[in-house]
Amino acid sequence: MKLILKVLLIFLISNISFASSYLSPIDISFRLKIDRLIQCGLKINPISFNTYPKDRISKQILIQQEQLNSNCKQLTNSVLNEIEQDYQNSKNSLSYSSNVGDYNFQDINQKSYDKSTISLSHQSKRNDSFDYELSIQQNDDETTFDQTKFNYLFNNQRLTIGELSRNWSSSYETSLILSPHSKSRPGITLSNNYEYDFNIPLTNNNLKFDYEVFVEKLESNRTIPNAKLLGGRVNLYPNDRLNIALLRTAMWGGDGQSEDLNSFLKLLKGRDKSDSDDSVNQLAGIDLNYKFLDNKNLDLHTQIIGEDQDAFLPTKRFYQLGLGYSFLNNPNPNKLSIEYLDTGSHGRTSGNSKNVTYNHGIYQTGYRYKNDSLGANIDGDASKISLSYYTFLNNNDFLNLSVSKSDLNKNSDSRKKYINNESLNSLNLNYQKQVNQNLKLNLINQFNSIKNNKDQINSSINLNYLF
Repeated sequence: MKLILKVLLIFLISNISFASSYLSPIDISFRLKIDRLIQCGLKINPISFNTYPKDRISKQILIQQEQLNSNCKQLTNSVLNEIEQDYQNSKNSLSYSSNVGDYNFQDINQKSYDKSTISLSHQSKRNDSFDYELSIQQNDDETTFDQTKFNYLFNNQRLTIGELSRNWSSSYETSLILSPHSKSRPGITLSNNYEYDFNIPLTNNNLKFDYEVFVEKLESNRTIPNAKLLGGRVNLYPNDRLNIALLRTAMWGGDGQSEDLNSFLKLLKGRDKSDSDDSVNQLAGIDLNYKFLDNKNLDLHTQIIGEDQDAFLPTKRFYQLGLGYSFLNNPNPNKLSIEYLDTGSHGRTSGNSKNVTYNHGIYQTGYRYKNDSLGANIDGDASKISLSYYTFLNNNDFLNLSVSKSDLNKNSDSRKKYINNESLNSLNLNYQKQVNQNLKLNLINQFNSIKNNKDQINSSINLNYLF
C-alpha cells in the first residue's frame, strides 16, 4: 500500500504546472556520438562530466552543421532528435532492471542496481527556466528516490535541489573521485549552463570554462552519521583539443563534528586537523584529456587524485590512465580503449601506505556511501586493467565488449565493499537496442574467472519504456 501511495503521489505532482529545461545524465552511447561529431570537425568541448547540458550541444550543432559531410549531418540529426526527446514538455518512463551480480563495476551508463528493481519516473519541461524529475525505485528491501530533483535556471546558473548521479572523469569506465558506481545522494548543486568565455589579460586569447559546486548529505548509518559531502569542479578548455578539470571533494561535519563557520573556513583552506574533533576527509586532483591526430580520433586521458595534504599538496596519490582510438573507416561511432586504474596509495615517504585510499581515521566508514565507494568502482587498494570496444552497429543498436583483469582489496580491509583479497578475469558484453521510439532494451552478460573461487556467469536485463 505504501508503494502505491508513493506512485500516486508522483503522478499527482506531475500534473502541477511546473516549467522545465530538463538536464539528463549522459551515458556512453551519447558520449560516443559526440566524440564522432568532434572527429567530423564540430567544435564541441570534450565531455568529462555526465551532467553536461545537452542544449549546449544542440546549439553548436545548429551553428556548425552546414560544414559537415553527409554522414556527419546524418549523425547530427540523430543527436538533435535524441536531445529533442530529452527536452520534451513532459514524459514518463517505467523500467525494470534485474540483478547485475556480485562484481558489478558500474561504468558511466545509466545506473544498474545490485538487486532486481522496478523504477518509475516523470520528467517535465514547460519553459526554459525550471525542470524537475520525480523518480522512485522499488526492490525487495527498500524504496529509493534516486535522481529525483528540481532544477532552476537563471542568468546562466543552474540550481539543482535533489539527487544527481555524478561522474567526474574523461573516462568511459569510472572516476577516482566521483562516479555513478555509488547511489546518488540528496543535496544542492550550483553550476553554469553555457560555458564562460574569459579573456586572458594582456593577450588576445580566451579561455572557456565550466564550474560546479555542491553539498550533499550522507546516510545516518555510518560511524559519523549525517556527514556532509562537499565538492567543487572547474573545467578549463584552453583549445578544442585539451580539457583540464580541477577537482576537489571533502567529507565534513556530521553528528558530533563541528559545522560552524570557523570549521567551514578551515575546510576551504584545505586544513585537516586529524588530531582533534575538527577534521576533514578530503580528496583533490586533476583530470586531463587531450585529442591527437588531424581528426582528433586518438585521445589520452588521465586522472590523478590525492589525499592528506601537506603545504596544500597531497602526500598520497592514486592514478588512472587511458588511451582511446576511433576507427574512422567505420561509418558508425566507435572507440577502442585501454585503461589502467591503481587505487593503492603512492608517494608517502613514511608511515603505513596500506588501506589509506578512501579511508580515514575519524570518518571510519570512509569515502563511501551505503557501502559503495564514491570514487573508483573497484574501491581502494585495488588495480584494474581493461580493454574495451564500443560501437554502434546501426542507428538503433549499440555494443560494448570488454575484457579486464582486477585485483581487489589487496590488503584485505574489511571496510571495503569487496571484503576479501580477490583476483578475477572478466569478460563483459553489453548490448543496447532501441526497439522503437518508446522502448529501449539493455542486455548485460558477464563472465568472471575468480582465483581460488568458483567461476561466475551473470546476466542482467534492463527494459525502459517511455510514455
